[in-house]
Amino acid sequence: MQPLNVQTGARNGWSDVRRAATIARQLLVRAGWAPASVLVLHAVDGSLPYRVALDIAHHTLGGAAIAYFLLCAVRLAWPRLRGALPWALAFTSACTVAVFWEFAEFAGDHLRDAHVQRSLDETMRDLVCGVFGAAATLCLLAACRRVVNP
Repeated sequence: MQPLNVQTGARNGWSDVRRAATIARQLLVRAGWAPASVLVLHAVDGSLPYRVALDIAHHTLGGAAIAYFLLCAVRLAWPRLRGALPWALAFTSACTVAVFWEFAEFAGDHLRDAHVQRSLDETMRDLVCGVFGAAATLCLLAACRRVVNP
């Protein structure tokens, strides 16, 4: 066993970097399509006159996509985690992403006068839709997993 590097806390700095790069590559190939496709859909629909009507779908799909992406990230980064822990990490992280997305919309409204957030009700609806999308996706994935691997 290699000695522990006191400065970095790692046993071998380059092997840690290579492992992180491998995980990032695998994650982008396996799950990167989900959040990327929602962002592309949002960019395309954002210029259309019915953007407001699609806002619920965007936030629900965004929650679903980021939950899937984060579940794959947790499983790749920590393959030894078992039970409900990877699912809980993915869900709580997806909820955190939803909150920070709303922070970004708020900042955009105040810095660029974008008027994305029309009211507190809309902001709360966006958060609920993101959380619902994340929860529904993780429940569906868990149910499919139990059917395939009883």
